[in-house]
Amino acid sequence: MSLHLISRLVSPLRRPAVSYFSIPRISLRRPQALPRVRRYIAPAARQRVGGYPERLLIYHSGTGKSVFIGCLKVTTIFIFGFSTLIIGPMCFQAPDVPNLVAGAIMVGGSIPILFVTYTTAPFVHYVHLQLPMFARASKDVLQRYTQHLPADAKLHFTTMRLIGTSRISTIRLSELKFAKGRAGVANLKRILSKRAQETQSPWWMGKPLTDFYVKQSEGNSRQLGIWENVLHQIRRAS
Repeated sequence: MSLHLISRLVSPLRRPAVSYFSIPRISLRRPQALPRVRRYIAPAARQRVGGYPERLLIYHSGTGKSVFIGCLKVTTIFIFGFSTLIIGPMCFQAPDVPNLVAGAIMVGGSIPILFVTYTTAPFVHYVHLQLPMFARASKDVLQRYTQHLPADAKLHFTTMRLIGTSRISTIRLSELKFAKGRAGVANLKRILSKRAQETQSPWWMGKPLTDFYVKQSEGNSRQLGIWENVLHQIRRAS
């Protein structure tokens, strides 16, 4: 048997030759650019310098009271609408019901909403103090600043409208005085400056609030002592 024939019989059992000097293929395609991820900074974090925000919460009346007043206002709205839009007109159309009774039902349904609106309008839910940049550096600087607040320091009082939405009144420290109002319901009085009186607000916002009710303590606020400093300066200027 020839050598050529023997090599052909043995060749299927041979392993394929492996080249140890093979060069890997290099792709010439341009790699796809990775999507750029923008760093998100929360609005509250943008305003923070040091450890305190630009608007510092110094007074909080309490979540329970706020929820109770909101539910009370919504309930009086339903009573007013049910008595004046449904029961009253039905009594007027009924032949055996005097018109005086129908009128009394409509007037009686209006009394709760008027009373609740008048007595709860001054109730303050939150008070924020607007801080300058240097007062946000540390707790000691904040305490010294609130002990000697300037007359133009801004306070943001948050109250509740009839439908339950919040209403923010920006007031300067020099405009606040301790005085009773609304039959003893309010204990803070805002003396409008000439600039505030000349400023015309949109008709749907109504007139600016001048009567407020606040407690002498911070309530649920974490900034202890700040609200007492503010009240002390208001009391001293009254």
